[in-house]
Amino acid sequence: MDYQNMTCQVCQKEFQKGDDIVVCPECGTPVHRECWKQLGHCVNEYRHGTGWSFEIPSAAKEPEVETVKTESGPALDEGSDVESDPNSFTPYGNGQMGQYGGYAYRSVGADGQMRQGWHNIGADEPIGDFTAKDYASVVQKNSQSYIPKFMRMSKTGAKNSWNWAAFFFAPFWFVYRKMYGWAVLALVLSIIVPCCFASKVVNYAKQANSVYSSVLMAQSGETQEEAEKAANSVQSDMPDPPMALQVNEYVIFAVQILAGIFANVLYKRHCEKLLIRAKQSAGGAEREKFLRQRGGTSGLALVLFMFLSYALVECVLNIALKTNSDLATVVWRLFHK
Repeated sequence: MDYQNMTCQVCQKEFQKGDDIVVCPECGTPVHRECWKQLGHCVNEYRHGTGWSFEIPSAAKEPEVETVKTESGPALDEGSDVESDPNSFTPYGNGQMGQYGGYAYRSVGADGQMRQGWHNIGADEPIGDFTAKDYASVVQKNSQSYIPKFMRMSKTGAKNSWNWAAFFFAPFWFVYRKMYGWAVLALVLSIIVPCCFASKVVNYAKQANSVYSSVLMAQSGETQEEAEKAANSVQSDMPDPPMALQVNEYVIFAVQILAGIFANVLYKRHCEKLLIRAKQSAGGAEREKFLRQRGGTSGLALVLFMFLSYALVECVLNIALKTNSDLATVVWRLFHK
């Protein structure tokens, strides 16, 4: 098999004639023997068992065209200026995913045809003041997804990048990624309105529960007519939800939107702060230990945060239930004595 015009999936260097190349017996990915020894496993190991197999990139099947190389980007056809186009640096596209992720790009070949390419990010490619490998040491889990986004933000100066996980699961995504300050802020914003008007929320819950209880009792009665009559009366007897709950729906949605837009930017800054601290305070093995402990994800912190959040809300509602008062009522009384 001729692997010329193809690149090693670990070091990102193009294979040369006479290179010592090994092929993964599981998926067929070709890499330098030394790269395999350094990595210790196949670069596409995470895809094993899924039925995926390495395919020869189209660029390796086509004749060479005259190209110029950017400092840290893909090989670009002469005349193309991909680095100046923010849309060219995107973490999406079809290609062979490297250890640090990659991005798709388009270029015009010497034959005038538009081509789509895929660039695997190398370990030493710069992202601001650090490298892809540095960021990977902090992100750890799912770094192939975040590093291309960080690179795009660094190259284009973008201040936002959509994150679906943060949109659906804020503030819990922040806790999972060990961004505890932002997690607390997102939680407080999500519950502050109903907690301030907890007595109204509790009274609404009591009235609604009373209506549902009467319906259930009627449905267990002897006649079908009584059950249907009780069920039809639910809409008319059900109390209107308090304004606090209605407002809180909009507040939660706003928190989700903001989290989805800015989570990746905040996460990049979080990683940068950890890398700066590690660089200033430690070196070698101590630096790696610091990043391993302070970076990555924490399932335990997520479980504890969910438990404490539930306990906090329950505590506030129970106090309101027993005292028939809440923070908004107390403040109102203080200013109207």
